[in-house]
Amino acid sequence: MQEIVVRPATAPADKMIWAMERFGKLTVKTVYAYLKNNEKEMGQSSSVNYIALKHLWAAPLPSYLQMFLWKLYMHVLPLGDRLAEKNMKGDFSCPFCNREMETAEHLFFTCDWTRAVWFCSQVGLRINTTQQPHGLRNRIELYLSWCTSKDRDQCMAGTHIMYLLHYIWRARNELKFDKRNANRDRIIRQSRVMADKCLDAFREDSLSSQLPSNLSRNSLEKLFPEIPIDSIVIRFDASYDRNTGWTGAAAIASNSEGDMVGAAVRRFKAQDIGAAEMGAAEVAVLLGRQLKHDSYVFEGDNLDVIKALQGAACPWTLEVLKTHINSLSQTFSSCMFFWISRIYNGDADSLAKWANHQLGNSDLPKCMLDNFCFPAHL
Repeated sequence: MQEIVVRPATAPADKMIWAMERFGKLTVKTVYAYLKNNEKEMGQSSSVNYIALKHLWAAPLPSYLQMFLWKLYMHVLPLGDRLAEKNMKGDFSCPFCNREMETAEHLFFTCDWTRAVWFCSQVGLRINTTQQPHGLRNRIELYLSWCTSKDRDQCMAGTHIMYLLHYIWRARNELKFDKRNANRDRIIRQSRVMADKCLDAFREDSLSSQLPSNLSRNSLEKLFPEIPIDSIVIRFDASYDRNTGWTGAAAIASNSEGDMVGAAVRRFKAQDIGAAEMGAAEVAVLLGRQLKHDSYVFEGDNLDVIKALQGAACPWTLEVLKTHINSLSQTFSSCMFFWISRIYNGDADSLAKWANHQLGNSDLPKCMLDNFCFPAHL
């Protein structure tokens, strides 16, 4: 044999194919089908529990909170340990204690500052590092299972825990980037309010009679958006006398710490309850202009009025007043309207009744007397 002749290959060049699809193409549909068919095996062999992720996406939570919890569970939040792994420069210690490396487990559960938040919160959780569940994912898996539980108390506790995690993260960012002191009471108060509103919206047995039981997740997020950090919250309500038409309208303002910073009332005649509630919204916006702040959240318990102020159509009799309110609110840098349950609007309701009955200062609602706040007449 004198030589070997090498002929060019006639077969096509090698290429990557996806074996789960007949033509070898990678598609989202086939990947989802593969994961769906093998979720039990993957859940057992991987540190990611896909059953827990099913609980996450099925939990009665708005999508922005679900996305945050997914990032936390998957360890993709930009925490100190993750940034250090990528050789980035900076201070990677926990901003709350400044003693240990900032990890998800430490920041959200085992830091002394965070443990105090959990203990003082509405769930009264004692974080013991020597007891089960141990580890971030194990904790989240347990609390997510509570969120989807049919037991009302467990569901409430799980939902409050999810919101506490989110507000701890917000407090961390405020402290780290805005140099704003972290306030435990504010975290606990804000998380409790938002969790209660979420439970009111999703659970049919605690719904207001005004809120439809088939409320969609998109509608929920429009009614209950995240409250901007430095916003003043003004709650308003009306007391309407169907026989005479006389109406007492009231608005009460509170800062981000929960302290009452102002109140206003007005007495007028209204054609119906819709006009009365819209008049109360006007009083709330006028109170906001008097306080001269930049960012406001206006909360009322009449769903039709809130939807109208968010841009939905309303009866022609209210259109002029709605336009007037929108023009007044344009002077604010941030202005949001959303619905709350009547359960949480008791102070504004009491003040509105006080205004409608033209009572004296000595008969002011207890919430006003306790805060030494006397309402302005607008």
